[in-house]
Amino acid sequence: MKNDENLNDWNTFIGASFLKANDVEHDGQEFAIIGVEDFYDDRDKHQKIRLNLENQDQKFIIDLNKTNASFLKEKGVTTPKELSGKVITFKKVLVRNPQTNKEVDGLRINSVK
Repeated sequence: MKNDENLNDWNTFIGASFLKANDVEHDGQEFAIIGVEDFYDDRDKHQKIRLNLENQDQKFIIDLNKTNASFLKEKGVTTPKELSGKVITFKKVLVRNPQTNKEVDGLRINSVK
């Protein structure tokens, strides 16, 4: 083995995980936006925005859907890159999973500071 140091921590290989409703303990829980990037989603053939988040030394990512992106725009965020360094909170909502047509827990951005 060349570099054993990387083998002391899974985060080197796993990185951030997608933020899920179970990761949000309460509506006021704050997540710092530590990065913003755009990407092309091969599944639905659209350009999207991905936020890199941090909460209590845990890193997460979330892809903004149209509802959350529209909320941020309505709250005065003029460009996506302006989000870097801001803090957001989420609320849990029931949403319909289009693949299964069942209601599941989802996340909506509740505030941005």
